Amino acid sequence: MALEELNEEIRKRKICSEVLRKLFFIKELYKGATVPQAAKEVGVSKVIGYVWLEKWNEKGLEGLKPNYGGGDLQN
Repeated sequence: MALEELNEEIRKRKICSEVLRKLFFIKELYKGATVPQAAKEVGVSKVIGYVWLEKWNEKGLEGLKPNYGGGDLQN
């Protein structure tokens, strides 16, 4: 995905702040930041940054979307 495409996705997803924050993180990487630098820029730990990067590398934009696949709530 090119930087221009990232900018378009950011514009489209301003409502979904969870995805938006992750896209800003990825954008910082595209601009040359390291994972720790990009993570600091968006206010998360570098560990979370590496998790987001792994999800991005595996599934692209789909990997950044929240996964609310709750488990079995029965006792």
